[in-house]
Formats: sequence, structure tokens, C-alpha cells
Amino acid sequence: MNMTDKLYASVSLLPCLMFSGMAFAQEANPTAAASGAEPAAEQAAPFEGEIIVTAQRREGTVQDTPLAIAVLSGSQMAAAQINDPTKLTNVTTGVQLSTVGQQLALFVRGAGAPVANVRADPAAAYSIDGIAIARPVSVNGAYYDLARVEVVKGPQGTLYGRNSTVGAINIITNRPSFKLEGSAEIEAGNYDLFRGEAMLNVPLSDTFAMRGAVQATKRDGYLSNGYNDADNYAGRLRALYQPSSDISLLLTASYYRDHGKGSGDVSLNSPNGTVFTNDPWFVKAGPPNFFDQVPTDGNQNLKSLILSAELEADLGFATLTVIPAYLDTSYLAHTYTGGFEQRIDNDDKQKSVEVRLASPANQAVSWILGGLYLDDKQDGYTDIGSRPGILQREQTNKLSLKSYAAFGQVTVNLSDQFRITGGARYSNETKDLDGFVQILTLSQVPVPGQPVLPSIGHRNFEDISYRVGLEYDVSPDSLLYASIATGYKAGGFNVGLPPVNPGDLPNSFDPENMTAFTIGSKNSFANKRVRLNVEAWYWDYRDVQQVQFGFVNPRPAFALVTYNAAKQESYGAEVDASVRIGDGGTLSGNLTYTRSTWKEFALPGFVFGPFNIPASNLSGADTPFAPKWAANLSYTHALETANGGVITPGIRTRIRSAQTLNTTGVIGSRVKGTMSTDIWVTYQSPDSAIEVQLYANNLEDEPVFSFSGVTPAGHWGRPGNPLTFGIRAKTKF
Repeated sequence: MNMTDKLYASVSLLPCLMFSGMAFAQEANPTAAASGAEPAAEQAAPFEGEIIVTAQRREGTVQDTPLAIAVLSGSQMAAAQINDPTKLTNVTTGVQLSTVGQQLALFVRGAGAPVANVRADPAAAYSIDGIAIARPVSVNGAYYDLARVEVVKGPQGTLYGRNSTVGAINIITNRPSFKLEGSAEIEAGNYDLFRGEAMLNVPLSDTFAMRGAVQATKRDGYLSNGYNDADNYAGRLRALYQPSSDISLLLTASYYRDHGKGSGDVSLNSPNGTVFTNDPWFVKAGPPNFFDQVPTDGNQNLKSLILSAELEADLGFATLTVIPAYLDTSYLAHTYTGGFEQRIDNDDKQKSVEVRLASPANQAVSWILGGLYLDDKQDGYTDIGSRPGILQREQTNKLSLKSYAAFGQVTVNLSDQFRITGGARYSNETKDLDGFVQILTLSQVPVPGQPVLPSIGHRNFEDISYRVGLEYDVSPDSLLYASIATGYKAGGFNVGLPPVNPGDLPNSFDPENMTAFTIGSKNSFANKRVRLNVEAWYWDYRDVQQVQFGFVNPRPAFALVTYNAAKQESYGAEVDASVRIGDGGTLSGNLTYTRSTWKEFALPGFVFGPFNIPASNLSGADTPFAPKWAANLSYTHALETANGGVITPGIRTRIRSAQTLNTTGVIGSRVKGTMSTDIWVTYQSPDSAIEVQLYANNLEDEPVFSFSGVTPAGHWGRPGNPLTFGIRAKTKF
């Protein structure tokens, strides 16, 4: 059966079973959700509970939020083995996360860009416990002891502001509670996987509580040369002081360290764009030959420290929230991603404070006002293997960002059923670059006679983003909504000097902007046993920032260069639904149709070294990570045992039609459709104190590429995990 037949067969089942929706966005019982199970007495119940979300900076349910939003509770994340951000792709369509080195890149409905160097910004807003994160590398170690993760699709320029053209990812960790509790969890699997996690929550008085959590993961690499391994640990300590119900102070300190061999890629340099052997995770070992082999001596050392506070005070007429934060991240790596040698030493320090004032909800006029100040400074260097025996150093003495923003949003209830929302945000950002480019030997010694080429830049960017939305309650269980929203990402710098003479190359790029038109409906039926959510969109994306190797000023220096694509267009529809079947079954699914194309986009190409990138005009071509069809289907069924425990088997499959992985247009940039299936079975004791899960992921053992790119060493790509399996056990009190 070919890919189209698989997709058609899967999709054709959906209306027959009244499928679709994200069961992970509904949680009837928080304890049982860890296994997809629920206590036997509640198995026949409809979706009684909702995960509370804060995607609009105030609490609400998924069904009451007029946005396309995927939400997973912490227990659901654990059940789905989602312990790093890229695995969010497994549980919702229209979203794909990839990494270049340690930098995250989010693509939503075909919109987004890789964050390939320290000068590039993400196209999505990332936050941890309300802290705006300038560099998404800082979020990699936050996926433990979670309350929930929210993935918001579409521009969020009003409430989240900078770098939110395609959406937002909000990570919310568990707060301390005034209840003594704890848990311990271990996991073991193939590739010598071992993961451990523990949590302890202690109320020290009626007004003061502390919560600590730790996690550690170690795993061999998925690639034959040992890369794409895991060797990390993290810890988080939170203290809550709450003298009354009107005021609270929450302090948080977290630390994450990730070492090991780090990221790696496989060669896609064969004429038909496929890997050289029958094993898509095989890489030849040896000195870089700028074609298909790399050494095995790569290593990395990522350290991230986050310190923050959250003051919340009920002032009567409004709630005041103040979140100051400090982030200190360093990344030291010797890597061969892309098939050539790179040495990276980068330090990033961020200071920020966000202040919000929000009126009470559920009144005739509700509003939120706020402001954000963010100061981010980076320094370090990246040595790029420009050709055998030679490194090109991109030294950054200072890469600074100062960002100021003020925002507001108002919702007016015109009647008991009809609401209108309007909001706007003013952003002002200043960026500075001070550094140089230098030619070195592999011993990192300057090559005699080679000039030092300065990299200097200063630019200021301003923007006003807005959102206008309408909501109508057709019934208590049916919501119609429509909106126009904009998003914005500031411009930035490539290495090199600003242009002076005709023919000089620019060393900066312009901001990108998106305008999104959306209409949707969220519905519950049959006493809330069936949920059906539908959304259609049209996105007009202008001056889109995309990355490719190219020359910089003055030649022959080169770098990963950010270009502005004149226009991208995306439109489509998404269906989410869930249905309870019998006393313990839950069928869920998610179907997305996407048409995302470049309307105007030409690239100059790159002629240098052993591999050249041809000049291309991509106008009319599909954008990366935009499969025309994508579907996620899952089914779980809770079965009560004789002793009152619950056994829950489950299956989940992800189907994607053919898609493009980059903007080069070279052979192999477009890959065929994929199908990846996971199965599991979970046992939960009668008192819910013990849980054991057996699982296997990617039963097909086929590569699902999350990224590919063309470098001076050719075309390289990153496959996802092969067939993995293991056992997870958890106990709590």
C-alpha cells in the first residue's frame, strides 16, 4: 500500500467513527491520564475535566479558547514519552519541531525557519513559566515535573510579541502546593537508555511551601558513529510564599546540563537524494572528506541556569503579575553537523521583566495591559570548516539585543453569547553586532597573510502588531470564532561589513511580518462524550527570513546567511476531535490539509568548496515542512483488573504526505510520505500509587527526517529515532 493509499484509508475511517480531536487536550482524571487510563468507576464518564490553559494570559479551557491550541498535561507528556521539545511533533499535526545543533526551530503549517546560528531568531515565541525566552536553546532541559505544555498555532503578536510570527510554545512547570507529596520514576530501553526523575513537595507552614525536582537521561546515539545521543541532567527548586489568597510570591531556580557527543547528520549526497546504505542511521567514520564521512570525536557541553520570580497580587479591580528573570547559558561544542568541522563557544546572558495587569474575567468588559523589557547579550565564536585543513572563525565580541514592548487587549461582551476582542502591541528593538571573521588552521592558529575582516552592525526595529476577534456561543457547548491577527519578527545581522560600494553584499536582513485570517468552531456533543473542533486559515507571510550558506561582505568570507523571501502564502483546514467508545475506549485524531507555497523567492546560490548550491527561483514551490496531508490517530482502552487496577493498551500513528525539508531545491530536498506508529500498555495500581508502562515507538523502523540542509560538504539530513522500546515505572505518595 503506497503513502496515498495509507492516508486515504486512515482518513476514511474518521467520519465513520466521529473521530478526531486531541484526546490529549482533554483529561477526565489527572492521575489516570499518565497511562491513558481512568479509575474503573469513571470509565463511562464523558470528558468531565479540562486542562486549564493560559494561552491568552488568563485562565480558560481549551474549548473556550478561540485559538488552535494543542495542550498536554505533564502526565500525558510522560505517557507519550515526550521528554524533549522535538517530540511534540508526535502528537499534533500542522506542527514540526527540529534542531540545528541545540537550537530549536518550530514550523507551523509550513511557516517557520531553522535557527542555524547565534545571529538568527526563532519564528515562534517560547516561554517557561511566563518568562520570554530569547534563545530557544534554554528550553531544552525543562521537560520534567510539568503541569502542561501549550502549543499555540498562528501569530501571537499582541500578547507574546517578539518572534511569534508562526505561534508560541508555553511550558508551565508544577507549582509548589500545600500538600506533602513525592514521586520517583525510572525508565530503561534499547540503545542503553536510562532515565530517572524524582520530585518532592513539602509544605513548611500554612503559607510557605517548596518543591524540588530532578531528572537525568543517558542513552547511546541513534547514529552508527554515536551521535544523536543523550547525556543530560537537570534540577529545579521552587519556593512559594502565599500569606493570603490575594498575594503570592514564587521563586524558581533551575539548572540544566547536556553533554555527550551531541547532534549528528547522515549524508544525502547520492544522486537520488537517499542515504548510501540500507541503514538510514549509518554514517562513515573517518576524517571529514566533505562528502559522506565524519570523525567520531565530537562533543558538546551545554549549561543553562534560570533564576526567576513571580509576584501576583489581587488588587480587587485587577490582578497584578510581575515576572523578573535572569538566564545564563553557555554552549561549547566540537561538532560535525552538516558533514564538516565546527567548533562553537557561545555565552548568552538574558535579563527580562514582564508586568501585566488583568481585570477579572467573566465581566462585561475584561482587559489586560502589560509591558516587557528584555536585554540579551551574546559573545563567543564559531569556527567553520571552510575546506579541508582550514577553519573560518566568526568571532562575536558582542551581539546585543534590547527590546521594549507595551501591549493591551480588551474583550467586550456585547450580549450573553457574542463577544468582540481587540488588542495591540508596540515593540521597539535595538540590535548591535561587533566582531570579525578570520582564517585559521585546524589548530585554531591564524593563517599568515590572511586579513581580519570586521563584522559591524547597528539597527533599530519598530512594529505595531494587532488582533481583532469575534466569538459567538451557539450553545453552551458550541463556539464559533473568527479573527485577524498579525505577528512580527525583527531583522538582524549576517557577518561582515555593511555595504559601502556598489555590488557589496548587505550584512543585515529585514523584519518579517504575518497577517493571519482564521475562522473556526469548537463543539461538544452527546453529553460531552464527543468533541469536534474545526479551523480554517489563510496566512499572508511577508519578508520571510530563511537561511542558506552564502558569501558575505567582503568576499571570500561566507556564512550561514539569512535572506528575506518576498512572500509566502499558506492556507488550509484542520480538524480535531475525540469520542468516548463504550466504558473505557477513547478514539482521537487530528487531520490537517495545508497548501503553503513561496509566491516570490529567489536565492543567489553558493559556489565555493567541494559542493555548490545552485542559484534557484523557488516561486511557486512548496515551503519546507508543509505536507499537503497530515493525520494523527490514536486509540486507548482502559480495562479494569480483578483487584481494581487498570490496564490500558494504546496505539498511535502519525502519517505525513511528501514534503520539502529545505529551501535549496537540490535533489533529495523533497522526501516521500512517512508513517510512524507507537504502541504501549500501562498498568495502574488500584490506589494509583504505582504505574508501569511498556512501550515501543516507530514500529516501522523508518526514518522521519526532521531537517536537511546543504553545506560546503554536501547535502545532509537528520533522521528521527529508529525503532525504540522500553519500560517505565513510577511510584508516588
